[in-house]
Amino acid sequence: MKTSKTYQLTRALVIVLLLVVASCGGADKKDADKSADKSNVTTSQIKTQQTGNSTSSTLSKGKINPKDPADIDKKAYKDGQLLVKFKDSVSSTKSLNVHRGIGAKVEKTYTLVKNLELVSLPSSISVKDAIKQYMKNADVQYAEPNYYAQALDVVPNDPYFSLQWGLYNNGTFKNGTPGADIKAYKAWDITKGDKNLIVAVLDTGVDYNHPDLGGNIWKNTKELADGVDNDSNGYIDDIRGWDFVGDDLVNPQQSNNPMDVQGHGTHVSGTIGAIGNNSTGVAGVSWDVSIMPVKILTLDLKTTMDALISGIQYSVNNGAKIINASLGWKNTSQAVYNAIASARDSGALLVAAAGNGGSSDDVYCNGSLQNNNDLSPCYPASYDLENIISVAASDQNDMLASFSNYGVVSVDVSAPGVDICSTITGYNSGTLYNCTYSGTSMAAPHVCGVAALLWSYYPHFSYAQIRQMIESYVDPMGAPYNTMIKTGGRLNAWKSLSALWTPSEVTVALQQAGSVTIKWIDRATAEYGFLLFRKIGSGQYVQYKTLPADTQHFTDTDTFVGENYSYKLKAFNAIGDSPDSNEATVVATNPPPPTSSGGGGGCTLVNSVNKSVSVDLLAILLPVVVAIFVRLRRYGKIN
Repeated sequence: MKTSKTYQLTRALVIVLLLVVASCGGADKKDADKSADKSNVTTSQIKTQQTGNSTSSTLSKGKINPKDPADIDKKAYKDGQLLVKFKDSVSSTKSLNVHRGIGAKVEKTYTLVKNLELVSLPSSISVKDAIKQYMKNADVQYAEPNYYAQALDVVPNDPYFSLQWGLYNNGTFKNGTPGADIKAYKAWDITKGDKNLIVAVLDTGVDYNHPDLGGNIWKNTKELADGVDNDSNGYIDDIRGWDFVGDDLVNPQQSNNPMDVQGHGTHVSGTIGAIGNNSTGVAGVSWDVSIMPVKILTLDLKTTMDALISGIQYSVNNGAKIINASLGWKNTSQAVYNAIASARDSGALLVAAAGNGGSSDDVYCNGSLQNNNDLSPCYPASYDLENIISVAASDQNDMLASFSNYGVVSVDVSAPGVDICSTITGYNSGTLYNCTYSGTSMAAPHVCGVAALLWSYYPHFSYAQIRQMIESYVDPMGAPYNTMIKTGGRLNAWKSLSALWTPSEVTVALQQAGSVTIKWIDRATAEYGFLLFRKIGSGQYVQYKTLPADTQHFTDTDTFVGENYSYKLKAFNAIGDSPDSNEATVVATNPPPPTSSGGGGGCTLVNSVNKSVSVDLLAILLPVVVAIFVRLRRYGKIN
């Protein structure tokens, strides 16, 4: 009986041994399958959903609802001129016949908006009557006055101001609130800008000889000062921009000299891009940038729709990504709307001042009382176009400026606009000077500067993504101001830039048999997660894993001995992806040999360089079983 039981035990041992060997064969097959699959890495599909509060309103931004010229103050437009837009299919010959029938003369055509023309009228016909005659023709899409616009600043009210509280507010200026600033000093840790990025300043011109601006003035490298239009853009010797108005509206004389003799444009430009850390004057939001002077405002800070359209057209055609428009008017212009829409189609962003209150007339957006732009629009800020950011002005306590327009639908964000110190014309480093202006004209260039920083760091972003980055990461203002503009907040350069700050210092932290662990520093402040990209050997990078937010390490267990692996990451959220991180590369190594305790847990060790080296468990266990069998038989335990 004992002998039979011992025999059964021995037979069971042999069966177990055979099962173990069979399982090793299955493991070999799995390893082979894994090897076959290693080159077939699929790209993860990411679905993100942006969260946040949405504003519902029965109001709509920027209704194109032109008034009858008979109801408009004649001071609102230039007498004797019209902007006439023919349908796209109308030939120049046909349109010329229409003009001749009215007695009008074509003064200018625009390439930015097809079939848009500026015409001068005969003295015998009024602007109102000319519009009626043009609109009777089925080939005319619209005809409108050449409206005036005005710069949106307030007369400086501080004799001298040496601290730019809008960039760094420590609370010492006029009992301000510490931290009520755009955090530019923190944003500069990420980027200080890019000279290749062009910001067009549509204003009174720019003092391009200013020591704090000269190095950042745009240079038309395709043009020579030789009396020839070298780049064939229609402007002779425009080596640093263009003057579309001369010094007055009565006898405008265009030239290639956009020098600022008024001061407004130079002040705006300094906030955008005065050279930083140069022991001179002030620091701009973007230290490195190319400022394109486009002079469209005269000495009395006025302009026309013609000059504005021409300025937008010049900016876009010469490579400007951002356009600063610190000006406004009350009468909607379809022609300007079309011009900005065309700038959008070219990928340009326009930053517009919201306006400084309502006026008693029907011309400008400057007045003694704040104005709700949702109810009484101020253009171009109130146009409902995706590439416009409308900017209100805030003060050193994060309150809406007493003069600033607002609108929960039509005004997007606030920015510092009270007692803003910036560059001025006639700068003399040896004297104290009054550097402060106030107005939504001063708020808009803060947003322009941040847009320039963002585009320098995220050059792959569209204008829509740049706008989202600005509007999504504001600092909330206190009540009731948080309910008076769309985002409810004040511009924050650092939050916008750091939301998708690129992961840094990607390195191989640990390398073991069959696995590689990488680590990195997570610098993004508003990421949804990370995209991990992997490259095998000399192949292409593929998106390999999607990792949660705040992750700072990852272990790749899908590696093969002797292969070369490279890794890099991006932070991502609903707006977009960060630039690529640095690259970490490693060669997967052999695993250690099995220990004497047999605790390795594997049946076969595979080396992809030496092909296959197998450790046969049958060869190990069979002598043990035979020895047991012989010993039992010797002592008579079995027959």
